[in-house]
Amino acid sequence: DSGGIGDKLLTGGGIIPADDVQALMQQGVGRLFGPGTNTGDIITYIRAWYSDRYGADALPPLPPPPSRPVHVVGSEAMAQHTPKPARAAAPVPAAKPAKQKRAPAKPAAAVKKLVKKAVKKAVRKSGGKSVPVKPKATKQAASKAAPAKKKAGRRR
Repeated sequence: DSGGIGDKLLTGGGIIPADDVQALMQQGVGRLFGPGTNTGDIITYIRAWYSDRYGADALPPLPPPPSRPVHVVGSEAMAQHTPKPARAAAPVPAAKPAKQKRAPAKPAAAVKKLVKKAVKKAVRKSGGKSVPVKPKATKQAASKAAPAKKKAGRRR
């Protein structure tokens, strides 16, 4: 291989479009691994490539996987495990009940009440016939419904 990488293995991985995979393979790239490929599969491929190239005896055997630590609790032990009771928490002082405040009357509610009252009165007077009614506003309802007028001061 003039200008190549010689006897080195070049692999890749990830999301690679199919057209690019073909172009890379034609250029001598080894196997391409997609997302989610098991690491063991990649190791097996690399070891097989190396063995084919340099002989089966060229690679030392893989070491055994590390043993599990002794403190790991298995599913059988978990099934037999009885949890310790929780420590009693410090008592929390009871909160004082909040005083309930009466919501202030809204002008719309006051006007609605006056309209209802006036309609009943008009229906009684008309002998049961429905009659359009414009309620008379009392001073109290009028003061709540209309904003207060500012007094104009004298300008010098």
